[in-house]
Amino acid sequence: MGATLEVLSVAFDVSPSTITKWKETKPGFERAIKQGMLEINEEVSFNFRRACTGYYYEVDEVRVVDKVLQKVTVKKYMPPDTWAARWWLIIHMPELWGNAEKNREQNTVININKIDMNILSTDELMLMKSIIQKNNMLPDNIGT
Repeated sequence: MGATLEVLSVAFDVSPSTITKWKETKPGFERAIKQGMLEINEEVSFNFRRACTGYYYEVDEVRVVDKVLQKVTVKKYMPPDTWAARWWLIIHMPELWGNAEKNREQNTVININKIDMNILSTDELMLMKSIIQKNNMLPDNIGT
């Protein structure tokens, strides 16, 4: 159910290398590990989706009904978890919900109208030329 190599080695009281060897030599053992991972991943995925959208659940409570204590089933609502919903959207719709700061950096256009080239060293000018050429900002015939 998602146990690491180290956790499995403790559970079976063997070394991690033994677990690795069993995975390589015992197909049933490896299948069981994969099946356990699949089951826990499905469960986590299902519950994560529920956390994103909110859900109803039932709980048993003890209440006084007609002056008698009785166990009753009560339906409750768990509202959406905004943190989970945001992560879901970031993963599934990164162009709209991805890191806003990163998006701003990627979409920044630098508009330089005038640069005093006299203040730049020869190395800085060569670096600027290389950057301009690599980004296809101007033709290759920029003077040196």
